[in-house]
Amino acid sequence: GIASYLRARAHQPNSYSEMAQAAPVLEPWELSTRGHYVKSMTRTHDNPQTAIKDIWANGKDAGATELCVVGRMIGNITTLITADNGPGPRDMNPNSPDYGNITHASFLGILDLGYTTALHNHLAIGQFGSAASTAPLRLGKDVVIATRTPSFFYCALLSASLISEDPQRRGMQVPYLVCEINSGQWHENTDGSFAAFAAHTPFGDGSADDCAKLLEVCEEFLPKPGGLLHVISSLSDTIEIGKERYDIIMPKLA
Repeated sequence: GIASYLRARAHQPNSYSEMAQAAPVLEPWELSTRGHYVKSMTRTHDNPQTAIKDIWANGKDAGATELCVVGRMIGNITTLITADNGPGPRDMNPNSPDYGNITHASFLGILDLGYTTALHNHLAIGQFGSAASTAPLRLGKDVVIATRTPSFFYCALLSASLISEDPQRRGMQVPYLVCEINSGQWHENTDGSFAAFAAHTPFGDGSADDCAKLLEVCEEFLPKPGGLLHVISSLSDTIEIGKERYDIIMPKLA
């Protein structure tokens, strides 16, 4: 079961009746590289179309055939949402009992620099394992990355605000939440993750989280197991979302 230190928040249960999976044991998580390196990676390209291209290329390489890109106001925050219909971040170790399935570990793996399922396949993209985490950060400062299994939604927060400025400290703090689909309960991986989502995502007002809205967005864009969802906010000044039609305007595409 989920370790007793988890802080559970009950929300209205939904109608899903999928087979239950073993609940993961959540734990603190950091990217295994220094924050200033992450920042340098996100600044490598200043053209937003290259970031969208990288997001789509990673999804296509994983097996996606569609990518949805929409602009949306969530609360009073402008967001850019991308979602694909691929199989999601699966465990691709052929010796693993979970081979081919999304697991707690495989979800966390895509958040880290250097993780790739394309290793030893020179024809596939993703050789260096950097775009999954850095491409959305090139579009906005705060990014929620989510996927779905038959029993859980996994939602992690990548935020430039959480990058330590201490050059001696390794890593970048990554708060993440897990929702049990059948019960509607949300769990945080460590104290403060709910607060981080409230402060740095559209799913909160700075002091209280809005997991009901997060669940609504996850159910809309991840209607079945698999897929990869990005909800990007604090957008780059090279991107503008039309306030009425929600058109996505990227001047450098012209």
